[in-house]
Amino acid sequence: MTTLNPSLPRVLEWASLAALCAFVAWGPLAQGSAFSGGRAGLTVLGLLAGGFYLAALTLSPASGQVWRSSWTLCLWTLLAWVGLSVLRAPANAVQQGLLLASVLLAAYAARGLLVSARRRQAFGLWLMAVVAVMAAYVAVQHLGGGWTLQVDPATLSGTYYHPSHYTGFVTLALPVCVWALAQGPQWWLRGAGLVAGLVLTASLLLTNSSSLPTALLAGALAAVLAVWRRQRRWGQLAAAALLLGVGASTLLLATPQGRQALDRAMGGIQTKSVDRFLIERGKLWAMDAQAAQAAPVTGVGPGNFVAFIPRFRPAQAEGPNDLAFNFVNYAHNDYYQLAIELGWTGLALYVLLLILTLAAAPLQDALGASLLAGVAALWLSGIWDAHATVVPGTMAWAWVAYGLVAARAVRVARSHAVPAEPVPEPRRRRPGGATPDPGLLTLGPAAGGKAHE
Repeated sequence: MTTLNPSLPRVLEWASLAALCAFVAWGPLAQGSAFSGGRAGLTVLGLLAGGFYLAALTLSPASGQVWRSSWTLCLWTLLAWVGLSVLRAPANAVQQGLLLASVLLAAYAARGLLVSARRRQAFGLWLMAVVAVMAAYVAVQHLGGGWTLQVDPATLSGTYYHPSHYTGFVTLALPVCVWALAQGPQWWLRGAGLVAGLVLTASLLLTNSSSLPTALLAGALAAVLAVWRRQRRWGQLAAAALLLGVGASTLLLATPQGRQALDRAMGGIQTKSVDRFLIERGKLWAMDAQAAQAAPVTGVGPGNFVAFIPRFRPAQAEGPNDLAFNFVNYAHNDYYQLAIELGWTGLALYVLLLILTLAAAPLQDALGASLLAGVAALWLSGIWDAHATVVPGTMAWAWVAYGLVAARAVRVARSHAVPAEPVPEPRRRRPGGATPDPGLLTLGPAAGGKAHE
């Protein structure tokens, strides 16, 4: 009888962690599938990360604890529904279905692997390294050729061939820069976060993306949370200032005069007026709503939106440039995208997963709080774009962020395969009071006026 090597689960877990790191590093390269093999490479790496982790779990004595989580059960139900949608799709849905499966499995691996503080810190450093390379690439490409992201995508040879796709990725990269700047233990890490953050913020002014406001919101929200962690009172003032800014922007959008003011302010950035943007999105959403109602129970299948949506065009075009009669490659709404391709059940499972991810918000450390700011901004931009469900590179980071945030809710030390180091037991309570976990995002000040970090 063959005896199982006791070190094999650990080897498989480290292989899963390596694949997960490669997965998030590949994300910028696969952004919008700007080169042949970009999407396929991302799919393979995500499947490897999830596959190695599942193998490690299967060989671990703690494998029976894997289902003791509502988040995990919801994710696996969604994964099974994706598989059912692929099987029942009227056309080939395997390619996009595998991409969806890869990001779900990567999220599952992230939840199990990124529990301990040491691993989360190391993974955050890796994310910052990827962001720094990304920022350097943007700077060199722009300064070397005077290139901007307003150029016709068909003429570009660089990685970020579409401004909206690029801005979606920056929405998750800026919070990582804020984390490095606010929490970096070394000066070089704080410096890298500052420089990369400035480069990426400046690059947004060279795009014509509708997601620019939410990218800035993600960075601002991450900064507010970082300030709150250090000093509650200053955090409250920063949060109030952010709310005032969001409220003022909403008021501007609500009135014709305000929209004209926004047009003047963004005249050198945007290629269309706010009113024209809203009209075009309204037409797309009307088509999306009809398509979602007409889709089968399991949807039309991942990737089949393009072939399905032309059936719901208006009877006739309004002018020569009616967007409804151009090529529409995705719903420009994360939620309609899933309702059409996976059915209303698939959308409900996705929304439930987001709610369960958000439920872990009070437990977050600095990295988790920063990434939660980024994905919250993505959920908002998902109303008029589809960064989390269509664009490969942004999907990779968004779903890994879901897993990293959910990992803070893991209470049992052995609920992941083979931990690299034991999760410390919570300190004993002092008589008359509770001692908070130093890694939690506490909203109240500790002794001396500063929140625990």
